[in-house]
Amino acid sequence: MAAAVIAAAVTYAILAIHPWPASPLSQFLAAFGRASAAVWPMQLVWYLAAAAIVALALWPGRRSPQLACALAAAYFAWIGIAYFAWQMPGMHYSWLWATAFTLQAVLLVVAGVARSDLVIRPRWDLASGLGAVFIAYALIGYPLVGVLGGHALRAVPVFGVSPCASVIFFFGLLLWAVPPAPKYVLLVPLAWLLLALMIAWSGHEDVLAGLAVALAAVTLVQAIKGHHQPPPAGPVPSGRAAKLKVS
Repeated sequence: MAAAVIAAAVTYAILAIHPWPASPLSQFLAAFGRASAAVWPMQLVWYLAAAAIVALALWPGRRSPQLACALAAAYFAWIGIAYFAWQMPGMHYSWLWATAFTLQAVLLVVAGVARSDLVIRPRWDLASGLGAVFIAYALIGYPLVGVLGGHALRAVPVFGVSPCASVIFFFGLLLWAVPPAPKYVLLVPLAWLLLALMIAWSGHEDVLAGLAVALAAVTLVQAIKGHHQPPPAGPVPSGRAAKLKVS
């Protein structure tokens, strides 16, 4: 909950000083279309990377958690540098979000590779089932909503070029993570979702469905993870106790 409060406070403070300018939906989608065309076929590369992350989580090996987090970190760095800094340099606060998403990549390396605090490994429970729904929605459902809304696929935000789809995917991974997941990896995705919600309110209705899912994921990450506490230490097994007594 503290991560949500901090992210909300920072985002709303920035927007209170310098409000986000509204833009027509056609202009919004045109920007995504140009970005998608410029980075093609990197979308395919990142879809394959997402599939690899899912495979590493479902069929874990010795280094699978570190590799999955390294791929996720590389993806956030890509969004920060390629999308915000390269493709959207004129976007409101693009430099800030380029820095923030790149920082998120560093945090994922720290949490998942250096310290192994973030281990993505689903279980047979409600949290992991919902995580799978969010991951599938980020990769398939999110662009499908735009296509069903009458927009061309080339202009619809997709994974690999959409920050919103990216954070929905990430929240799905967090629901797969072995609890407790480090809270500091929530700050940047939460801040972006709060901003994206304002963009949706400004007239980009296609974003609303994705935001509803992602914000629900934030709530679930906070609520469901709180119920997964490590089991209390039980009594020393009788055999071990006898051994200690003899020694």
